[in-house]
Amino acid sequence: MERPKINLKERISPRSFPNCDKPGCYSIATRVGETILNPGDTLKFEQFITGYGDARNVKIQCYISSNVFDNAGAHVLLGLGSSATGKAEWGVERMNVEDDGFRLSPNQFVFYQGTDKEIATPFVDGSEMINSVIPEIRLGKAPFTYSLPTKKTIKSGTHYIDFYMTYFNGREWIVSKERVDFKIRNLFERHNQFITWTAITASVLAIVRLALVPVAVWIYELFK
Repeated sequence: MERPKINLKERISPRSFPNCDKPGCYSIATRVGETILNPGDTLKFEQFITGYGDARNVKIQCYISSNVFDNAGAHVLLGLGSSATGKAEWGVERMNVEDDGFRLSPNQFVFYQGTDKEIATPFVDGSEMINSVIPEIRLGKAPFTYSLPTKKTIKSGTHYIDFYMTYFNGREWIVSKERVDFKIRNLFERHNQFITWTAITASVLAIVRLALVPVAVWIYELFK
C-alpha cells in the first residue's frame, strides 16, 4: 500500500470528517511478536493510537515490572519527521527507556494559532477516504517502536508493562490502559528438549535392562 501523503501545512483544522469535533475516544493498540523469551532476549513490539474525535494534552505514562530491562540498550523510536525521500515517517527520534518507567508525549500539531480556539493535538486526519488519524497509520514505522533487551539476571515468570494514556476530550479527562505481558522461561523450559530426550533415553535403557537381563541370565544358565 502506498504511504499516504501528510500535508500538515495545508490543513486549516486537525480533522474534517462528520462529528470530528465531538468528544473523542482513543486507545493504544499494540502489535507484539514473540512474548515467551529467555533471559537476555529482546522484547520487541509496536504501538499505534486508534480512535477519533477531539482530544488534546495527550500524554502516555509507562510503568514496568521492576528490574527487568537492560537500560543500556532499551529504547523506543518515535516522532514524526521526513524520510530521505521527503515523505512523512515515524521513528525519527530515539528515546532511552528507564527500567522503572517513562513518559511519552506524542507529536502535538498546533491549529488556530493565536486565537482563542488554539489547540495542540496529535490526532490529525491521515486519510481523505476514512476518518483515520495519523497515529493509527504506519508511516515507514509504527508511531512507537520498542526494542527492550531483558537482563540476563531477570527472574523467570510473567512480567508486564502498563501504559496509561491521558487526554482531555473537550468535555472531560480520560485515562485508558494498555498492558503488554511477556514471559521469561525457567531453567526447565529453556532446556526442555534436552531434558525430555534424557528422560526418554533413561526410560529406554531401563526397559532394555529389565527385558534383556533376565534373557541373558536364562541363556547363561542354559549353557553353563
